[in-house]
Amino acid sequence: MRETILKDIVCNVGRTGVITPMAILEPVVVAGSKISKTTLHNEDFIKEKGLKIGDHILIQKAGDVLPLLSNKIVDVSGALEYSSIPGLAQWVKDPAFPQPWHRLQ
Repeated sequence: MRETILKDIVCNVGRTGVITPMAILEPVVVAGSKISKTTLHNEDFIKEKGLKIGDHILIQKAGDVLPLLSNKIVDVSGALEYSSIPGLAQWVKDPAFPQPWHRLQ
């Protein structure tokens, strides 16, 4: 298990069209592999862990193969927080595909 920083969250579209949130991480070596991204599974996983961009998190390998976000260890004030209400999106990377994120005030 290694500590890293959650730098960004992007949406990944799979070959069947399913959209899955993906964590972009500060690169870290875990069990001999350099990890720079991992799946966040779904919206409920993000809310359950209380993830925000800039948080310090723990990464481990699941079954010695796949990277797995294990836990959040430091909560960063003023970070970007997930919102499932698209009307609250104040921070958007691509106007053609707005992400449901907003900056905390």
